[in-house]
Amino acid sequence: MENAEVAKTFSELADLLELTGGNPYKVRAYRQAAQVIDTLPGPVSELWRKGELTSVASIGERIAARIGQLLERGTLPDRDELASRVPAGVVELLSIEGVGPKTIASVWKVLGVADVDALEQACRTGRLSELHRMGERRAEAILEAIQRYRARRTTRVPLHRAVSYADSICAKLRKVPGVRTVEAAGSVRRRKETVGDLDILVAATEPAPVMRAFCDLSEVATVLAQGPTKATVRLRIGLQVDLRVLPPESFGAALHYFTGSKAHNIAVRTRAVHRGIKLSEYGVFDREGRRRSGEREQDVFEAVGLPWIPPELREGAGELEAAEAGTLPRLVEERDVLGDLHVHSRASTDARATLEELADEAGRRGRRYLAITDHSRSRPLGLDEEGLAEQRERIAALNRERGEPRLLAGVEVDILPDGSLDLPTQALAGLDWVVASVHADFTQPRERMTD
Repeated sequence: MENAEVAKTFSELADLLELTGGNPYKVRAYRQAAQVIDTLPGPVSELWRKGELTSVASIGERIAARIGQLLERGTLPDRDELASRVPAGVVELLSIEGVGPKTIASVWKVLGVADVDALEQACRTGRLSELHRMGERRAEAILEAIQRYRARRTTRVPLHRAVSYADSICAKLRKVPGVRTVEAAGSVRRRKETVGDLDILVAATEPAPVMRAFCDLSEVATVLAQGPTKATVRLRIGLQVDLRVLPPESFGAALHYFTGSKAHNIAVRTRAVHRGIKLSEYGVFDREGRRRSGEREQDVFEAVGLPWIPPELREGAGELEAAEAGTLPRLVEERDVLGDLHVHSRASTDARATLEELADEAGRRGRRYLAITDHSRSRPLGLDEEGLAEQRERIAALNRERGEPRLLAGVEVDILPDGSLDLPTQALAGLDWVVASVHADFTQPRERMTD
């Protein structure tokens, strides 16, 4: 079970508990645990296996035991019991951005609103105003949130989360006997900001064991389709994954084809036609249909007289012309990154590393500088003026002791609802780096938020 799924379960548990009038301290603890789990740098399952969960900030023995229960059983009985007491449509309302559990509890219990359509109707007819502090502006904000929710209902996940699932699935399929190569293709390979589904390609001489292993993955909720060499599943987080098993001699051509984009593929195939070549996911063929190559992805580019083009550039935006002219840009790689300018230490609730540990990790990654930007005081366990000054002194002392990487003294200061900052100017003036962020009151009217 991936971190995102564990975090989602605890977040849902907190929301359901709040909806049904549960213990507010438990609500806060579950919600905080969800936030921490979602930002862990490594698998929560690994920490649990090693017995190290309680070393993570905000995770005590009880929460650690609940995480272990979830990882072992795949569910939490009390979460399921709470969900059975709340209509499914009400649970869905929790997915609408900016409409919190307290608002949902009110519209459900007072107005009888039990799904998205009913909430929209209540906003449009003015029924929402029957509730305390629910005027016309609030109704407009909720209507906008409903529109955004409906627009994104086709499941898309952030790239970092999609990469995590793709890497996990590929690693498991590589262990299947007879498998030679496994790669994630599609938009995740092109590193798009969000990913709608995953395409996994496998080179193997015997497809059947791969198909069985794929459909039996622990992440899979539903097998949507299964054939001799193709299968489609839906993961428990809602993401669809398509698998294709190919003979090794076709793998390179298939990897190019299924990586896309559509515009890039059309451009490459048009170029191939002009050269008297046929391209498909099965290989490179001449006019008579005789196979020429296709085992490597480079075979496709060589067949059309081009150098290999990185997946991130395959968007049909002039990359073929640039490749032919030798002017393809060099992509930024991990080794090019010299520093990070937004890092929390354990002075913030959503992190657990000391300043020394952060400096050590930055050095290991080849960073030359690292900005420490813990939350300001309005966030739980954030820094007040005195705490920020003390941290600044500790950072200065570490810089004198260590040299490189250089730690920059910074802060992530809240922008409060009235537009003022959470810390006075004199507290910020001596810092190397200040990040200013809105963390609350996202439902203010556009004009007020802009001001």
